Amino acid sequence: MDVDFVRKSVRAIGRCAIKVEQAAERCVSTLLDLIQTKVNYVVQEAVIVIKVPVINFTAAAEFMH
Repeated sequence: MDVDFVRKSVRAIGRCAIKVEQAAERCVSTLLDLIQTKVNYVVQEAVIVIKVPVINFTAAAEFMH
């Protein structure tokens, strides 16, 4: 399997979750499914893709309060 292709694909799913509101829930669900594969590089990339928007959202929410 092409690790670089997989990483780019996982990142694309994350970008879709951010840019296409109607697809966000499905994208996050897919990322969570990918984490459950327990394939090391897939899990690593999916965690990063999920973590970054959550950190940004949390930081923005704290800034606004």
